[in-house]
Amino acid sequence: MKTLTIGQYKIQDGMVAKINGGILTIREPKVKPITDLRCRDCKYFGSGHAFDNIYWTTTVCMKKPKVIPKKKHNIDIFYHVGQTTKPCDMFEPKELEL
Repeated sequence: MKTLTIGQYKIQDGMVAKINGGILTIREPKVKPITDLRCRDCKYFGSGHAFDNIYWTTTVCMKKPKVIPKKKHNIDIFYHVGQTTKPCDMFEPKELEL
């Protein structure tokens, strides 16, 4: 085991450094990044209403409106989607913001 002197050290990209009991350990991260596309990556993913309720918003797909009459509050109602839901056939990637 090597003894380090005071200073800053560069580690490889994608590696994790952890100190436990005075021992520095450098390793690969346990959780791998998700490379699959999900609903959160779609430009139609947003916050809106899934029920006719003006108080609560949730994550919805703006491309999938519910076909029910607007009752009380005259708001648009969409189908709920989770952030990690697999995308549907209407998926379009978000445009990069510069």
